[in-house]
Amino acid sequence: MQPTRAMARLHASLDQLVHTPGSPVYEECLDIWSRSERTPLAVVRCSSTRDVQRTVREARELGLPISVRGGGHDFAGRALCDGLVIDLGGLRRVELDAAQSCASLGGGARVHDVFAVTDGSGFAPVSGAASAVGVAGLTLGGGYGPLIGRFGLACDSLRSAQVVLASGEVVSARDDSELLWALRGGGGNFGIVTSLQIALHKLSSVVAGMLVYPLEQAASVLRQAAAICESAPDALIVQLGMIPGPAGVPCAVIAPTFSEPGTCPALEALLGIGKPLVSDVRLRSYADSCRLFDPYIANGRVTSARTRLLTRFDAEVVNILVEQIERRPSALCSVLTHEFRGAAARVAPDATAFGQRAAHVLLEILAQTEANSGEAELAWTRETADRLERFSLPGAYANMSALDEPERAAHSFGPNGQRLRAAKHHFDPDRVFTSVFGLE
Repeated sequence: MQPTRAMARLHASLDQLVHTPGSPVYEECLDIWSRSERTPLAVVRCSSTRDVQRTVREARELGLPISVRGGGHDFAGRALCDGLVIDLGGLRRVELDAAQSCASLGGGARVHDVFAVTDGSGFAPVSGAASAVGVAGLTLGGGYGPLIGRFGLACDSLRSAQVVLASGEVVSARDDSELLWALRGGGGNFGIVTSLQIALHKLSSVVAGMLVYPLEQAASVLRQAAAICESAPDALIVQLGMIPGPAGVPCAVIAPTFSEPGTCPALEALLGIGKPLVSDVRLRSYADSCRLFDPYIANGRVTSARTRLLTRFDAEVVNILVEQIERRPSALCSVLTHEFRGAAARVAPDATAFGQRAAHVLLEILAQTEANSGEAELAWTRETADRLERFSLPGAYANMSALDEPERAAHSFGPNGQRLRAAKHHFDPDRVFTSVFGLE
């Protein structure tokens, strides 16, 4: 159908929900991390499951591509498409049920929306390391984070979800064990999650923060920190890496989170490493600890990224990363680790769709720019990833899969790939939702 006729029908059927280029809601929706060149025909901002259901049915009848915008935090820009963007910005409510140790939230809720309710309650969600991320997207793809060692991935805390299928049918994952299994790490590829219930965990505060070092200390401090992390307790999760510092000069960072009361010898050892420019590791609320990386997240930049699931993070890997940072093409290049061990690694691989349950380190290789096309940055991320291939598992992390690595994406779900593809065929036989690579 021609765009003008499609728009006329959308306005007639969805009334005030439709937003077109130039409107404030449309422009707000396009402001995502990272920048996308896609230009949606329209944005439909939904405030109820019924809104989503109506929109899906209308889009299908019109033959329009669909994408779903929750938090919009995705370096591949999958929140946007050239057809109809279903924006869940009106579905951000969060309700705490302390008696059941859980929270119910809308499909568009961000991590900081949950913190606004749970902070001070004595409970905390399993979250990522940044507060602006959408909870549903984080959870459906897996969800690495500072509590992974004690409580597992975010998807391990998913209790139920309400889902609008491509047919427009509304189903509950609580009543469909196969759908719930697929949603726990299989990504948002089976329908649109309009609400979800997540388990909360008793946690009032953590010891967390950042140690920041000049680049000349990077090799030494990262090697020492990596050695300490090899025998660290489950309650101590540490991010290591190199990020842009003042005036674009890269700095090495150690960012620990210790989530149990009492002392931790491994944390004390980390605090004794090198001569930091900044040392700010202290008792904080869990919500505050998850805001530490927020200043580094800026929407609207051209972003290139790669990830590798490293079987080891040792001196040899550190040396490669330091060399790559030293030859970065522009200022906004970084590498950062996400540990996978402890409780997350003790879940059986077939218990959830997330199949990469062997202990590993997820390495995020990120390059951003505001001034050019990003071709040099893309080449740098590829080169860095290629140099680490011999240390890597064959798969990728669904939430960070690159469009041009289809073979790696196909291995993202380990032994669960065949079962997930069958679930995809069952719940979305026409492949209306295409946000997860490797399930064709």
